Amino acid sequence: MKNLDSTKRNFVWLLVAMLLGAGTYTAWWISSPKPSTNNTSIPSTTAGSSLSNITLSEVDKEGKPLWEIQAGRAEYNQDRRMAIVYKVKGKFFRSGKPTIEAVGERGTVDQTKREITIEGSVKAIALKDKITLTANRLVWLADGDLLTATGNVKAEKPADKIAIVGKKLTAYPSTNRFKIEKEVVATVAKPPLRLESALMTWDANLNKVSSVVPFRVVHLKEKVRIRADKGEWSIKENLVTLAGNVKGRAFDRDLDIISPALVWDISKQIVNLPATLRVVSITRGVELNANQGRVDLGKQQINLD
Repeated sequence: MKNLDSTKRNFVWLLVAMLLGAGTYTAWWISSPKPSTNNTSIPSTTAGSSLSNITLSEVDKEGKPLWEIQAGRAEYNQDRRMAIVYKVKGKFFRSGKPTIEAVGERGTVDQTKREITIEGSVKAIALKDKITLTANRLVWLADGDLLTATGNVKAEKPADKIAIVGKKLTAYPSTNRFKIEKEVVATVAKPPLRLESALMTWDANLNKVSSVVPFRVVHLKEKVRIRADKGEWSIKENLVTLAGNVKGRAFDRDLDIISPALVWDISKQIVNLPATLRVVSITRGVELNANQGRVDLGKQQINLD
C-alpha cells in the first residue's frame, strides 16, 4: 500500500476515532506504514484496537478473536463502511479458537453487515477434521456460526478419501456440519461408491452423509444401483440406510428389488429388506413378493420370507 500523505493520515485517525467512539466492542484495524524512514505502525489508541500493515480483524467482548484478514493490498470506502482487499488470507474463530482458514484472490469486509467475502480460486480448510474446501466464492457472517460457498464447490477429507461436489455449500463450523446443494455427487475410494442427490448433509462429527430428498447410491465394483426418497450413509460403519420407494437394481444380474426400506451392509455385501418387497427379473419372467428378505451379493443369493 502506498505511503499516506498528511491528509490521508488525518482521515485514518478520524476513521479510528469514529469506530472507537461508537461504543462497539468490535476491534477493527486497517494497517499501512507511516511516511517515515522506519515505517513504524500507527500506535494503538485503546486496549484491543490497533492499526498494522494491511491486517483487519475483530474481537468479541472478552477480547477473543472472531476473525482475521491479511491482504497484500486494501482500500477502504468510508461511505459504504467497506474494505476491499486483495491477495487475501483469512482466519475464522469460534470461542477464540481458529476453526477455518481460507485464501483467495480478493474479497471484501463489510462493516455494516459484519460480513466477510473471499473470491477467486478460494481454498479453505476446516482445521478440526482437516476437511478441505475449494469454491469460487466464500462468505463468512461474523454474527453467526455460518459460512457459505458457491460456484464449483468441492469438500474433501483426504484421510478418508471422501469428496463431495456441488454448486453451494453451507457450513456450521462449530458443529462440523456441511450442507451441499445442487447436482451433488459424493464419492469414496474404498469401497468404490458414488452417491447422488440434489441435497446432502455431511456431519463430520458423526461421520455420516445423509439426504432428505431423492437419493441414489451406486456401487461401482458390484454394479449395483439403489435409489430412494431419502437415505443415510454411515461412513464409519460402512452402512447405507434407505427409506421410501426404494428400488435396487443389479445390472449384470437383471434383478430389480422394490421395497419401502433397505439396509445395505457394504462390507459384508449384505442387503437387508425389513419390510414388504417385490423381486422382479424381466428376462426370466419372474416376479416374487415377500414380507421381508435378505440379499447376499457375494454369494448371489436371495432369501425371502
